[in-house]
Amino acid sequence: MARDAKGSQFNADQARQQRDQIRERLQTMQQEHEQLMTGLSAEQRDAMRNRVRSMEQIQDRMNNHLQQIDAALGRENPDGKLVRQHAREMEQSMKEWQKEYRKMQSELGVGA
Repeated sequence: MARDAKGSQFNADQARQQRDQIRERLQTMQQEHEQLMTGLSAEQRDAMRNRVRSMEQIQDRMNNHLQQIDAALGRENPDGKLVRQHAREMEQSMKEWQKEYRKMQSELGVGA
């Protein structure tokens, strides 16, 4: 999305479609995380407390970035530069969350 939002190449309709895809991916990530957490014992949850707290903070940032993208795309003439900035931040947060999720899976010895 960030790459596609450059200058004259910016297409608000395409950006909205990409935003919707990001929203779906975010929901999938959250559902997978909830399923993983549901399957943990109390002892495992306790051992992962700090990582889970960190992931929740990242998740809050992702939701905030998505809201910022929504707001930017909700304007009559969306600013491609602003959309690109928020999309980059969103992508960074998603990568950070996925990295933490993979670490958690590895530490728990569950499938990647």
